[in-house]
Amino acid sequence: MSDRLGLALPLYIQFTPEAIKVIDRLGVTATYIPIANDPERRLQTGRVSREQGAEIANAIVQALTDEIL
Repeated sequence: MSDRLGLALPLYIQFTPEAIKVIDRLGVTATYIPIANDPERRLQTGRVSREQGAEIANAIVQALTDEIL
């Protein structure tokens, strides 16, 4: 476990109907990215698409992994 960030590698991306989460191997949530499929809802709520959320989650996993290692 990383004392500095409090996360245990490896990190995983978990998809839910309303969000994408980055979690560590112990189930601790590192980040939560709200998503919406409907473009109108995305405009109203500031959410991103599932594809955009996946890209963001992958970037976060890479950055956190680099920071912990």
